[in-house]
Amino acid sequence: MSQTTYATSRAPMLDVRGSLPGQVNTGTISPYRRIDRSNDTIGTSDLAADEQVLLGPFNHLDARPGKEIRSQLIDAFDSWLQVPTASLAVIKNVVRMLHNASLLIDDIQDNSELRRGAPAAHHAFGTAQTINSANYVYFRALRELSTLHNPVMVQIYTAELLNLHHGQGMDLFWRETGTCPTESRYLEMVGNKTGGLFRLAIRCMCVEGSPKQSSADYIRLATMIGILFQILDDFRNLTDGSYTSSKGFCEDLTEGKFSFPIVHAIRSNPGDSFLHDILRQHTDDPAVKKEAVSYLERCGSLIYTQGVIHQLAGDVLTLADEVDAGQGRAQALKDIVQRLMDHGHAKDEAWTLNSAAAAASNFACPTLASSTPDHTNQNDAFSLRNATPQDQIIAGMERKAGETDDTSVNINEGTQAFSEPLPFHFDLGRYAIPHKLYIHGDWSDSSKQQTRSLTSAVTDQVICDNVHWATGEDVDRAVDSAERGLKAWQALSKRQRREALVKYGELLREHAQAIFWLEAVLTGKARSFSAYEVDAAAETFKYYASSIDTFHGQVISQEDECIKYTLHQPFGICAAVLPFNGPLVCFAMKAAPALAAGNALIVKASELNPFSTMLAISLSVEAGIPPGTINGLIGDGEAGNALASHMKIRKISFTGSLPTARLIQTAAAQSNLKSVTLELGGKSPIIVFPDADLDRAAEGCCQFLMLNGQGCMLGTRVYLHKTISDQVISRIQATVQMYEANLQSDPFRDDTWSSPLFNARQRETVLRYIEHGKSEATLLPGGGEVIDGSGCYIRPAIFTNPSSAASILKSEIFGPVVVISTFEEEDVVIKAANDSELGLGAFVWTRDIGRALRVSSQIEAGCVGVNGNPYVPWVANTTAGGWKQSGQGVENGFAALLDWTQTKSVKISG
Repeated sequence: MSQTTYATSRAPMLDVRGSLPGQVNTGTISPYRRIDRSNDTIGTSDLAADEQVLLGPFNHLDARPGKEIRSQLIDAFDSWLQVPTASLAVIKNVVRMLHNASLLIDDIQDNSELRRGAPAAHHAFGTAQTINSANYVYFRALRELSTLHNPVMVQIYTAELLNLHHGQGMDLFWRETGTCPTESRYLEMVGNKTGGLFRLAIRCMCVEGSPKQSSADYIRLATMIGILFQILDDFRNLTDGSYTSSKGFCEDLTEGKFSFPIVHAIRSNPGDSFLHDILRQHTDDPAVKKEAVSYLERCGSLIYTQGVIHQLAGDVLTLADEVDAGQGRAQALKDIVQRLMDHGHAKDEAWTLNSAAAAASNFACPTLASSTPDHTNQNDAFSLRNATPQDQIIAGMERKAGETDDTSVNINEGTQAFSEPLPFHFDLGRYAIPHKLYIHGDWSDSSKQQTRSLTSAVTDQVICDNVHWATGEDVDRAVDSAERGLKAWQALSKRQRREALVKYGELLREHAQAIFWLEAVLTGKARSFSAYEVDAAAETFKYYASSIDTFHGQVISQEDECIKYTLHQPFGICAAVLPFNGPLVCFAMKAAPALAAGNALIVKASELNPFSTMLAISLSVEAGIPPGTINGLIGDGEAGNALASHMKIRKISFTGSLPTARLIQTAAAQSNLKSVTLELGGKSPIIVFPDADLDRAAEGCCQFLMLNGQGCMLGTRVYLHKTISDQVISRIQATVQMYEANLQSDPFRDDTWSSPLFNARQRETVLRYIEHGKSEATLLPGGGEVIDGSGCYIRPAIFTNPSSAASILKSEIFGPVVVISTFEEEDVVIKAANDSELGLGAFVWTRDIGRALRVSSQIEAGCVGVNGNPYVPWVANTTAGGWKQSGQGVENGFAALLDWTQTKSVKISG
């Protein structure tokens, strides 16, 4: 469509005040309206043509009415404020002008394709002309407002336009720099940007009208409505198909916008850069966008946003009644809120005014509290009803938790002593926290002096407030070190390398108590689990040390007079990215074969649980491994992306989530096509046949209790033969009762086997799954509840009789949740067990060896345990890997050693 067509196809043009003081013109910005310029030499027709050019982009947008929510709100508030008709017309007109002018700028900044179902103005008129048109209307709006002859109006206009551009500027800064704000900072931005125009109208009306209550009450109500409107818009952008026709499919993702659900997802999963990386791409790919929305669903961020919307809507209605104070004039505003919720809030049942308070009170998260898990006090809930007036809209919503005068003192260059009291009996001064990077055999600060705080899952206290955070520059430093370390490592003899790996395993055992302490204080992991992991890690290094002497290629027989053989040679510099839930075992599963194969390794410890890993890495030099052969980093997606895309790193091994794995694969392919090994999530089935040992089987069905369900291999889908289901369920319940009695026990006691969820955000995610699961299955009594007191403890939830499409049956919840189904036929249960995109592990309980062989061969999983867990006791020589979307490549065993090498074929002819 041509530019001329856009400029002339507009409908009713903008209402403005005429040129005479005190006179209201309810017509339009017409290019033919007479303007008094008696001293100008330009003719009226020229001026009219100029006006048409100047206002073309604006009138192109204004021709297509939007939601008109601002005009409706002005009318609703006027039920209270009783503004004179002429003044009300001016205020409405000014707000409409400012809103549409701001949209012109927004669409340029967002590079939007559509606005109100038509091409955005800058695509029709060009960017420069559209910017000028918006600026022109900003000043015309000021001129319009000044006709009310009240200097306070101009002050309000200036203050709120500054707020609007403040909010817009921060929004742009976050997008351009990839900086994810906290929820409180996001709400502050929305209060300035979206709430600013709502607030400008109400402030002007308070000046011109007759408010019965304090102006601050009306202004606070307007701000709340603005924020409700924006969060609803954020939600609809990602979930409402009708947006596709008017603005584009999930346009916020293309714009790289940190909307409310996206902020929640990123802040709730600080170790996962999946969404962050998608925002950086500014993608138009529908498949990528759909995956992002699925990720938001799995994170619980869409459910969280729905809860916040309900709660905020309830607060709006409550404050509206307070403002009304019995006048009976709040209904118009309530009707607007009802229409907003009906149109914008995707729910299975209708949202009603009467259900608002109940919905808000049932929502299991703090009231709009900031979501930064390591910087905020979750009990310091923020309510918008308590927000300060216009100039300090949402100030003071965030504060650090655990700030005291004596949180910690440095005891050496790379570690930090913890001095907060904990409810456990051990020597606090005995161990130090490794809170720095470990590069070339020495502790090192972050190159940009970036630090974070980490908080205990047991006590909610800050454990260390000075954890150094790696950047891309630190990755470069680690690679430079690894180049030197690689040469030194490969220069050692096989015997020296074998002895070093054996010694490394011994040192891990010698430092077991420190590892217990670091894991327990930060994560609450019980000593029994930590002991298992230390022993498994030590055995893994011992196993791969022995393989150094036996690791060889193959001589191939030739009929002609030549020699042909293969060699398995190291990649060189490799990288490993570790998870939070079993960092020491995962470190050993990657580092031991990598080193045995002759590689150097850069390890990114989990940013949620780095301390035990960093301690283990620091022992490498003492074991006889040259400095630089193993380097350790602490960091988030920035460091992970730098590792995955670095041109000198030839292989990367990752344990974690599927979305992050996809990003790592993409970065690896787009850089140097590095080799990638992935160990991802699971939703392991447990099948119990009627001939099984029911006591042992019931014990096996309680895997979901281990580490409070935070293990990718754990069986969380249980299929019981119908004839024995009641017997097994009763045994499971008895075990759960013993587990509950053990909750919140001292993790340093040998008889403690319970652990908390990792942090408050994970706890809330699990609770949302449980709450949603109640509509999909039957929750057995007493389960799925938060346990009072400090720490992130939940009573285990046992669901029975789920629907086939239940989210609790399909999603990896990573919490103490198990779903039990019954079956009668073998082929039916195999089909049900395989009805998942995840294929990490599976478990079969039967005494029939024929059935065991038959069923295990048909299960689509990389590791199957019959009548037991294949990883208990630990055996490093057993290879395993994920099927389907649970991973690629293998870990453990001789095959994993091959996975850390490149094969070379050599033929020597005579």
